[in-house]
Amino acid sequence: MPQATSTAVLYTQAQALQFLQDQPHAKRLYPLTPNALAAVLDHTQLPVLSPLTVVSDRAHQQLIDRVRQAESAVWPQICDAPDLSVAGKTVFRNKFHVFTCSVFYLYEVLRGTGPWLIHDGQTWHPIEDLNHAVELLFQYVYDRGYGAFSISIGSNQRGKMLLQMLNFILITCFIKPRCIWLTGYEYNLKAMSAEITASEKGISVLFPGVANGKSVRRTLKTLSEQFFPRRHSKSAVEYVPVLSPKQDYREFFSKTLTSSQVFESPLLEKACINFTNTHVSYTEALIPHLESLFQRIKPERVIAHHLRWMAAPALAQVAQSQDIDCTLISHGSHGVPENPTAQYAQDHLADGLLVSALATETITQSPVAEQAASKLAPTLKRRQSSPLMWGHEVPPPDCQKDVFTILQAGTYKVLGGRPWIYETSSEFVHGLQQLVQAIQGIEHIHLIIRVREEPQECTLSTLKQLLPETPNWELSTTGYFRDDLQRSDMLISFSSTTLEEALFARRPVGLFGGSSRYRHLAGMAELPSPERRSAVYHLNANTLRGMLCRVAEVHINQPLSDEELRPYVWGHDVSGWQDFVNELI
Repeated sequence: MPQATSTAVLYTQAQALQFLQDQPHAKRLYPLTPNALAAVLDHTQLPVLSPLTVVSDRAHQQLIDRVRQAESAVWPQICDAPDLSVAGKTVFRNKFHVFTCSVFYLYEVLRGTGPWLIHDGQTWHPIEDLNHAVELLFQYVYDRGYGAFSISIGSNQRGKMLLQMLNFILITCFIKPRCIWLTGYEYNLKAMSAEITASEKGISVLFPGVANGKSVRRTLKTLSEQFFPRRHSKSAVEYVPVLSPKQDYREFFSKTLTSSQVFESPLLEKACINFTNTHVSYTEALIPHLESLFQRIKPERVIAHHLRWMAAPALAQVAQSQDIDCTLISHGSHGVPENPTAQYAQDHLADGLLVSALATETITQSPVAEQAASKLAPTLKRRQSSPLMWGHEVPPPDCQKDVFTILQAGTYKVLGGRPWIYETSSEFVHGLQQLVQAIQGIEHIHLIIRVREEPQECTLSTLKQLLPETPNWELSTTGYFRDDLQRSDMLISFSSTTLEEALFARRPVGLFGGSSRYRHLAGMAELPSPERRSAVYHLNANTLRGMLCRVAEVHINQPLSDEELRPYVWGHDVSGWQDFVNELI
């Protein structure tokens, strides 16, 4: 058993509870997540180290710099690979980015805090070497599919001959002469599919299902919905492609990473090779079947909510080769960066979401998105539209209210998966604590915190435990976001599509979180007045209480004007949802 000189690293609640049970010798506790912190609070006399004091804004910048160096060394070799399609290269770039961000985050969060005591799920290990500590912690989160490692392709596809037969029946009997492909069945794609099929009976809408061990079962379910339509049957047809024999790119990826010296650890390098190979080979294996399918059914268009990984880039690749338009409609929000660090992070966020080499055109759903797309891909066709993928029609705020209601609706990234432009879970909770404390005792301000629970790092029960108890705030976990937005007068977030949704609903927004390093939208940092207001406010911890009181004073019962919204929301002269759907049909 090690001497009490180690820092006990606790990532999950399970590890924290294990520490309390085993009581191994340690000089201090280091809960990396709110879940782990909540588990040990009031149950230990040991000092507790916070990741907020370790992963500073400077650490975020160093993380971005390290990822940039890795990609600069690797990407040119991937671009020159003759055996990879554009779709395969796109998948590699996106998967490599989220992998390195998460791994290098582990280095930043552990750096300077050792020696360490880390539980691997079985026993406690005393560790003095940083690389070894990162390896052990990485293996723990990787094996459990946390963060960027949660998207699992699953087992190999079985019953391919039977699947071929079922797909033949599906296409022959139920796919109409006109058809449109979607890249998924989430966000507003579901509503878009329903409106297309309801408005025009001669069009079929299809989207790709995951090609794995459950392919046959999934296709049988789809056929059942076609033969016996039910009230809750999908308006789009889920089509599961037949995988071609998967190619193995590990040898090429190994040579590329080894020559580039991206990782100091052989274990991390091997994990990256396997991780990227799994996803790239899956996408590449979809292309041959989709090519023959597209030649047969000749779809009119592909509509994509992303072109990053899985089947989406394969669909776009095949569409491109057969001169079929691919329209990219981002399901995210994209700002205009204010410094090189933000620019690098924003460029990667937009790659495959707002712009893509695989898209024929991109829909810019706000003036801010138009600016970002024009800079990132000036030759890509852009079409302006009011929100198609994330917008909701929300009535204006009630103009006879005594209480100013603020909605906090943010999101953080597990394992620091999108550094700088998104919060970590610890920063997220820290920002909420400051926000609740700022409105404490203000009777005319009420706060709704809308939570999208991430059980890996911060559960609902953890939030309830860590946030101050005051009567003028509440947690919202059920129903629709638009319902909470409708009863609110303002929205606060660090970086989220909810910001643009609120502006579209004529609510002012405040940019605030556990750090002030990044501002997603341009805005006002000074106290507003009735004569000089803004649609966007830059909030900070030092002036938060006074700023919120003044914003409430000048905005209550006074919705945003067209002039105030002009930099952020398209005017009435820009087409929208119904025009887009009408064009499709």
